[in-house]
Amino acid sequence: MLNRRMKDENNERIEIMNESKLMLHCGGQLATREQIAEVVTPSPTRSWQPVPHIRLIDEVEASLETFQMRVVASAFALAKEGTRFFGLMQVALADREEKDYGYVVSLRNAHDKAWQIMMGVGLNAFVCDNLSFSAEIQVLRKHTNRVLLDLPNLVGRATGQLAERWNDQGTRIEAYKTHELTDSQANDLIVRAYEGGVAPITILPEVITEWRTPSHPEFAESKNVWRLFNAFTQGLKGNLWALPKRTQALHALMDGQVGLLARQTAMTISAN
Repeated sequence: MLNRRMKDENNERIEIMNESKLMLHCGGQLATREQIAEVVTPSPTRSWQPVPHIRLIDEVEASLETFQMRVVASAFALAKEGTRFFGLMQVALADREEKDYGYVVSLRNAHDKAWQIMMGVGLNAFVCDNLSFSAEIQVLRKHTNRVLLDLPNLVGRATGQLAERWNDQGTRIEAYKTHELTDSQANDLIVRAYEGGVAPITILPEVITEWRTPSHPEFAESKNVWRLFNAFTQGLKGNLWALPKRTQALHALMDGQVGLLARQTAMTISAN
């Protein structure tokens, strides 16, 4: 899947995620911001308070701006006649440019009581458009009667955690890139990933193929943990909402291989 490119305010080249990826993951229909704003929010009840989809977008964008982060690309989708909303926002620091990966905020909301409000943070590998969500930062919020009052604080806490951990993720990816693997070590990690429930057996042939002959020449330059990590995320494409559990386990496996200290316990922000 090819990335589009655009110029940012400083006329620097930055990678932009492909909007069709959202279609692939959630199965909804791509929607513009204007179409999202036009969705009618149902009336609340005594115990249930639906949140306008556009309100969730606005809250996240305002919080990112507070922490000197900016949205450089976004993709939105609607399903079930607009009752269900999905979103991806590619995020950059105001004074920093990542060359081969970036951060993505995923959003989910529903007006039919299908699920809670969800906000997660993940990585987007530019060259192959792969997503991975470590689930270290996640917001879950039920649509109870105080949700509109609580939402700004919940989103703000998650965004603050993203700002704090940005450098931690950079350290992790750099460790993946500098840790070389033999074919034997890669095979061992693939077997351990299957045995540990990181990856289903159905994707192992694709993971093995991507390790041996990467689809993208950037990963063919050296045999390292970053190459194997992206082989796994290539195989795990297809279900955005199953990715956090899968890639959290994948990160744990790869972190152990490169000798990183155990990652901090995943922080899930939730309120009733």
